[in-house]
Amino acid sequence: MNCFVKEFSQLTKVSVRTLHHYDDIGLLKASLRSSGNYRLYSEVDLLKLQCIVALKFFGFSLEQIKVLIKQNAAVVAQLKAQQPCLQEQLQQQQQAVASIHELILSAEAGEHLEWAKIAES
Repeated sequence: MNCFVKEFSQLTKVSVRTLHHYDDIGLLKASLRSSGNYRLYSEVDLLKLQCIVALKFFGFSLEQIKVLIKQNAAVVAQLKAQQPCLQEQLQQQQQAVASIHELILSAEAGEHLEWAKIAES
């Protein structure tokens, strides 16, 4: 499998602009170049992009991802370090959802919403 950037973009649902950016910063370089010097992506590139997308989803910056990909052994340690951060973010989001739910109930009951009380939540 060798895909031009547009085909690779459609296959992976990652924009051409993002793929070009990843190439520019050295995060994901196309494995091959065509005779016209166009980028050609391989299955190896697909696997690497899947790893990038997953790490980005887990909250890592592109710079952190670049380092993690180069030092494959450190990925597990970094994931362990990232897990508590994500758990804290999840708790904050759950608290925000609960606060919003209470506000909706209050508003539907005709109660006046006090912004000072909302800010404390």
